[in-house]
Amino acid sequence: MTQGSPIRHLVFGLSCLGLMLPASILLAGRPWACMDRRKAEQPTLEFISDVELDAGGVLHGVVVDVHGTPIAKAAVEIRQGDRQRARTTTDALGRFAAGKLRGGVYEVLAERQARLVRAWAADTAPPGTRQATLIVVGDSLVRGQLPLEQFCASDTFVVTGLVAAVIAIPIAMNQSRPASP
Repeated sequence: MTQGSPIRHLVFGLSCLGLMLPASILLAGRPWACMDRRKAEQPTLEFISDVELDAGGVLHGVVVDVHGTPIAKAAVEIRQGDRQRARTTTDALGRFAAGKLRGGVYEVLAERQARLVRAWAADTAPPGTRQATLIVVGDSLVRGQLPLEQFCASDTFVVTGLVAAVIAIPIAMNQSRPASP
């Protein structure tokens, strides 16, 4: 039985080591607990939604938590660029109405959550436009249901190590044997 080359043993050993190390050692980014507090306090933006203003230019909406429970007395601010256009609070059912707006793109902020809204003047909105906006406050990530593309992007080194191990282990284990005549 012949000895394998030192390179094969090195590749095999590094592959096994890569599988045994925890992912946190291999990640280049800082742990979540060490993030800047300023970033954690900034509101998170969701996708833009089309909302029709009523005849008086009033924007209607509802603020709920991740379980769908309305949030009462939540401060709601409507901004356009750097200017505040309206400020209000929600009622007991989480509803709000802020008025005297014209059509345009607004940022609606409530409880450190933000949503971009494309507001349309009454009777000018395209089909499928909603009458009110919905702001969901809280963590939008449900543990255990991370999409595959985000998992692969966050654990790049682990996935690369697994692929390398799948390729390297069979190569390292295969002993070069002379072909039979």
